Amino acid sequence: VADQIECAVFVFDANGVYQRRFASQGTGDGQLSEPSHMCIDSAAEELFVSDARNHRVSVFSTRNGEFRRRVGDEAGDDAVGQPPALERKADQDRA
Repeated sequence: VADQIECAVFVFDANGVYQRRFASQGTGDGQLSEPSHMCIDSAAEELFVSDARNHRVSVFSTRNGEFRRRVGDEAGDDAVGQPPALERKADQDRA
C-alpha cells in the first residue's frame, strides 16, 4: 500500500497481516513525496512507485524494499512530471 501521508510503502501478506514498511518522506534515493500508484514486475522482483511531488518513479526490491533506482528527477531534464499511473507491459513488449 502506498501511503501519501506517511510517504511510505506498507507491505501486508495475503491475509492482510502487516509485514513491514519501507521508504520515508524526502527527496533522496529511497525517499518518497506523495507516492500514489504502484506496479510490480515479478520477474525482476521490482516494485515501481509513482512519486508525484518528486516528479519521478522510484524502484524498490519486492524482497526487502531496498531502493534500486529512480526514473526521472525533480530538478533534471528527465523529470516525469506527476506520474498518475503505472502499467507493466507483457514480457514480449519489453525492450
